[in-house]
Amino acid sequence: MNIYYAKSILYAYSSIDKLTAQIDDIVLKHALASMNNCSPCFKQCDKIVAFTNKKIRLMEMKDLVERALNEYTQEEITLLDYKYFRIKPRSVYKDFDCHSRSYFRKQNKLSRKFAENMERFGLNDKRYKEIYLSMDFFKELLKRVIEHDLMNNKNKKAPVKMALKKSA
Repeated sequence: MNIYYAKSILYAYSSIDKLTAQIDDIVLKHALASMNNCSPCFKQCDKIVAFTNKKIRLMEMKDLVERALNEYTQEEITLLDYKYFRIKPRSVYKDFDCHSRSYFRKQNKLSRKFAENMERFGLNDKRYKEIYLSMDFFKELLKRVIEHDLMNNKNKKAPVKMALKKSA
């Protein structure tokens, strides 16, 4: 799996529950508003079904991420949490070294391992493009992940360009 896709999934993981709750609210509003909506019933139903399918896909993604995270050590999960999730309390990171070369190497290794795990669990580039890049949230998140990597790798443009070509 493309490393940028994997990183965008990691960044999205902590927001999936909020996204699914928002989708529930949207579905409820559409259902309640259907009483006053004069558009064809099938068109209204299609919108509700489309939102429900997005919710299902997000829940599937969360399940895949949790399955992948079960294969990591506690130290690796802490590293991932520090960079991507920010779920644990700040006190966990009191004496945390996040500026050494070793830290950055570990983060790169973990994101590559995560990409491989997602591929192994069935989420490859093609499926990611078909399912998740149709959602505005993931389009924007992917754009930000790529921009962030470009900013951090100003002197290493060749690997980033190669990854960009693969994601297109």
